[in-house]
Amino acid sequence: MIWKHMQGRRNRAGTWQGGIAQALSNRWKGGAGRWGVDKRGFGRYCFRELVGVNGQTVVIALVYLAPESVSDGAWVKQREWIGRHRLELAAAGKARALTKWEGELLQHMTEGGGTAADPKSVALLELRQELARLKCEYVIVAGDWNTNPPGVGNGRGEIETASARRDRLRVEGFAAELGLVEPLQGRLKEGDWMPVTCVSGDRRSWIDYYLVSKRAVDRGLVRAVGVVGDPINDSDHRLIVMDLDAETMLGTSRLWQDIELALAEKRRGNMNAKFKAVQLRKEGRVRAFQEALAVGWQAGGLKEQIEDFRE
Repeated sequence: MIWKHMQGRRNRAGTWQGGIAQALSNRWKGGAGRWGVDKRGFGRYCFRELVGVNGQTVVIALVYLAPESVSDGAWVKQREWIGRHRLELAAAGKARALTKWEGELLQHMTEGGGTAADPKSVALLELRQELARLKCEYVIVAGDWNTNPPGVGNGRGEIETASARRDRLRVEGFAAELGLVEPLQGRLKEGDWMPVTCVSGDRRSWIDYYLVSKRAVDRGLVRAVGVVGDPINDSDHRLIVMDLDAETMLGTSRLWQDIELALAEKRRGNMNAKFKAVQLRKEGRVRAFQEALAVGWQAGGLKEQIEDFRE
């Protein structure tokens, strides 16, 4: 296993708040690429890149957004840091040219006279900057957002407050800039109960979820996603799980090799070999090809490719 983790901060009462951990099994160890953790030391996020064949890359990030609070804790400590860092960046800007990312952060921190930025908005901005730098084909972000999912106004089981709506819109903006969608909503049927990922007393909330590249969903690479109903380790949060077609995502599946072989045979002009490359006698391979064909047909462009084959 390859681990990447960062602890949060301890409050005056001695309770740890925040922190994230990510484990990569040995099966994917050979594809482990770039990685990172919260550069501010708050344990807000970490990420790991996986590298497949032909430059195919996926980054998987974990996030923890501190809940708003007036007492000592993660929110207060991060809020205090924002005030200090805004002054530090402003002073640095007078002595040298700020980087693109520093300038963007300073602009956000000074909006509304310095009142617009808070721990959630700054964490989302800095994580978005980190993921944008990687320029991976697919992005997956999961964790405890302490915020309603995109498009869900009642994720906390109550009428959405102004602050809850503000936070949700921020997550929606984060998702839009990275081309991400929440994959569970599209699988819910009419009449299904709202997923519950956090149980605190009588309160039921949906504040833990995945955001995944829309192209991964459109290409059928998200096989399943759901919430484990039973608690684990006495936590008030429930485990969220997602099954990905990681081999196809990273270009290592046999299906991709079939397709590449077919394209190579096409270039050599061998029409018969082109179709034999799918290995028609193997039921699993034929099924995989048919499923990929259906996804490709919905995405468009296959008609033109078929015309090319006829020529």
